[in-house]
Amino acid sequence: MLCGVAVHDGDDKDGWLDSKFSALNSLPMNLKLRAIICVMVFLVEVFFVLSDVLLQETVKTFDDTVSVSLVDLMGLDYLAKTKVYAQFWKRYHYIYLLSVSIYVLTIYQIGEHFLHRARNRMDAIHRSNAVVRLGLDGIVIEANHIFCAMLGYTKEQVVGEHHRKLVPKHLKHSQEYEAFWESLRSGFVVTGVFEREDAHGGRVYLRGTYHPITNQHGEVYEVLKIATNETARVEAQVSLKNANTYLEHAAKILRHDMHSGINTYIPRAVKSLDRRLAAHPEIKEELSMPLKMLRGGLEHTQRVYRGVRAFTDLVREGVPLEREDHDLQQILEDYLENTAYSDSVMIEPLVTASVNDALFCTAIDNFIRNGLKYNDSHSKMVVVKMVANNVIAIIDNGRGMSQEDFEKYAKPYVRKQGQSESGSGLGLNISLAILQEHGFTVSSEIQDAGGTKILVRLS
Repeated sequence: MLCGVAVHDGDDKDGWLDSKFSALNSLPMNLKLRAIICVMVFLVEVFFVLSDVLLQETVKTFDDTVSVSLVDLMGLDYLAKTKVYAQFWKRYHYIYLLSVSIYVLTIYQIGEHFLHRARNRMDAIHRSNAVVRLGLDGIVIEANHIFCAMLGYTKEQVVGEHHRKLVPKHLKHSQEYEAFWESLRSGFVVTGVFEREDAHGGRVYLRGTYHPITNQHGEVYEVLKIATNETARVEAQVSLKNANTYLEHAAKILRHDMHSGINTYIPRAVKSLDRRLAAHPEIKEELSMPLKMLRGGLEHTQRVYRGVRAFTDLVREGVPLEREDHDLQQILEDYLENTAYSDSVMIEPLVTASVNDALFCTAIDNFIRNGLKYNDSHSKMVVVKMVANNVIAIIDNGRGMSQEDFEKYAKPYVRKQGQSESGSGLGLNISLAILQEHGFTVSSEIQDAGGTKILVRLS
């Protein structure tokens, strides 16, 4: 049910003060000013109240009759002052009422401001996420349209039902499911990828978080879940895992069964044929061309076998790339020797480097073939040479490819629109992957005289 689930306490006491200041800063300027004025008026009012308490006066009427309790204590005549004080409140009491009204209105509008912001946040969440409210008994209280659509239900079919209805059958009464609810009731946030069952019995994977909601006493009273649909990604991962399994099985056949035929039985048969023909020179002479083609075909097949095996090793977990020191000029000349386009390729002296010869030659050969294929010149030519310390250049006289185009067409299955030449759109991608696996970097530029210069920087 749960894939990569995390359970943690939802409290965040460290950021509480910062959040309060941030909330105050979010207020509009007019509300900030009114709040400051309200505070100032409140302080003035407190001053008058404290003055009244300290004087301990009892004003019975707002005429000339005033009782003063501190006259004897202070030795002063407060009668005139008390009259002024009483007359002040009689004359300006509406200011007090107005200040109280402004204060109440400001508090109300501040509350409305934060409530509006909270509603906007929830609306944004509802527009892009599956949201469901659950009681502590597991009953669905509310579910938005995205959640219902993901699982193929209507709201009426979900609200009022137990959450267990959405859980796969093998997990409905499992200990794992019970522990999941116990964590939520205890106030722990639960997050992860959850397997669910839709209305038609199909699997749906939701990545989400279950948030326990607490009251003013810190008691959990309901759970809010916010989630997104991860079904496509999870299924893609499963497909990729299956593909890797099939590839590993194919690699096993290649490494063992095909290895025996290509590298053992056929070479032995060719050697045996040579020995028998040695006693019959005239027959050997007649069969010289077929034998040459057979040997060339065997060498080519063995070279392809080494390349395919090296490719399969790249996807095997824990298998390092097999590398040896090679004269790069020599291995490239050997690789291209029997190709139909070898006469159109010039390989100048190159450095010795640690590479997987089969994969390295495959990568450079892809660049060479592209340089000849996408080439409108009457004399198509590709030169492979050193242009700097540990930098190999593959230079052609074709149409030219910038770095931007190289990055674009190095993506798998991406081909130029309207291109007449056929192709899979994988050549550049495979070459780039091979060279990056070696730790090399690749870039491309258009030459001033036309054509492409691909630069391979060796580590």
